[in-house]
Amino acid sequence: MTEAYTSLENTIKYYNYDSHIPFNFNFIMNVTAASNATTFKRIIEEWMKAMPKDSVANWVMGNHDRNRTASRFPGRADQMTMLAMILPGVAVTYYGEEIGMVDKMDISWTDTQDPQACNAGKDKYKSRSRDPVRTPYQWNFSTNAGFSKAAKTWLPVHDNFINVNLLLQKNIDDSHYHVYRALTQLRNTSNALKLGSLTTNVINNTVLYVLRKTSEEAVTLLINFSDKEKQVIDLTEVLTGFKNGKVKIASVGSGIKQNQDVELNKVSIPPAGSVVFLANSKAPPNSIVPDFEGLAVWTQASRGSAEDQRRIGGGTVENQPAFHPYTRKCGFLGL
Repeated sequence: MTEAYTSLENTIKYYNYDSHIPFNFNFIMNVTAASNATTFKRIIEEWMKAMPKDSVANWVMGNHDRNRTASRFPGRADQMTMLAMILPGVAVTYYGEEIGMVDKMDISWTDTQDPQACNAGKDKYKSRSRDPVRTPYQWNFSTNAGFSKAAKTWLPVHDNFINVNLLLQKNIDDSHYHVYRALTQLRNTSNALKLGSLTTNVINNTVLYVLRKTSEEAVTLLINFSDKEKQVIDLTEVLTGFKNGKVKIASVGSGIKQNQDVELNKVSIPPAGSVVFLANSKAPPNSIVPDFEGLAVWTQASRGSAEDQRRIGGGTVENQPAFHPYTRKCGFLGL
């Protein structure tokens, strides 16, 4: 992993210097709560187009330097999580995003720890501090949100931990935690998310449409960027040959129930809502190569001659003549 706050052009260059994951900060740096579906579509397509062939994409929604996702996009935390999880590649989760933690903006000068803020002085520290996004994880209802039994933590716990904590959300079906868990389960089981193509589009000017598809399976994410109007989408033309879908995940508060059937000619998305649904084709499944995308195999000759070690030693798949022919097809990067 490589971290650099720079342009898209310069970030992409790190792929050429053996960085498997040069952090993609475009969803942090180049979109805001006011950004529309068209902007998000452009951000996705720019990265996918710029990325070298056979590289692995990554999507960073939040980190230790920037405001938390739930603070930057009020009421839309699930949308951002869904986007990162459904797009191809690595979804990077900053701790607390899976339960919708927000920034603690009232940290006092006395409690401030960030060197960048301390160096700015008492009068300007708030504008420079990154401490609001670094507060303790909110595990439960106990002292210090279950993070520590100490009398005082390094940074103060957010006051909302009584209403925003992991234990509470584990016991509520309609919670950010359950959205996150359902997404990870879908990524582990869906061939469309492992091997499928990517299509993005904007429908009715307000809905971002993300499709991952194989010949047998389609996973569709719809995000309504309108805060006021429900959107009804007809997907029959883009999902020709697929049967009616089934809701897999819906954003908190959307009113959409998991596993309910979806008619592809009238998919309803509530204001500020987002939904992921799965559709299967009527065609019989084909054999699918296991997904080892992005893996590297390391070998070491522990015994034998120096010549043996030179012969077995590392390198790319191309310069390993004895390497099994199917390994490149499976996505292995090297030996």
